[in-house]
Amino acid sequence: MWWSSYVSATVQSTAKNFIMKSDSAFTHTYRAYIKTTECGE
Repeated sequence: MWWSSYVSATVQSTAKNFIMKSDSAFTHTYRAYIKTTECGE
């Protein structure tokens, strides 16, 4: 069934996009936190 492989590929690419977005958001928050901590000291 061709559609099952298509769905699988779609799910994988969607998951990759979501992981990349959440990862960049986490990195941004982490960096902002580090900056705040450094300035606080």
